[in-house]
Amino acid sequence: MANEAKESLAEHAEEVAGHSFDASDYNGSSELSQGLAETREQLADVYAAGTSDGVYVRSRSRIQGQ
Repeated sequence: MANEAKESLAEHAEEVAGHSFDASDYNGSSELSQGLAETREQLADVYAAGTSDGVYVRSRSRIQGQ
């Protein structure tokens, strides 16, 4: 059984690795499309916030009271 699980995992890993985000993923019904769309949204939110940890940081002048 462990061998079957490894083969299944390898098949799914190849399927996921072969895909990248596309705007149509927002309307996709597969788990892969939904996952790519959600991941893209999270990445866009973090990028917009300006930090890799997702924490919004104010400009230095506002923090230092200048």
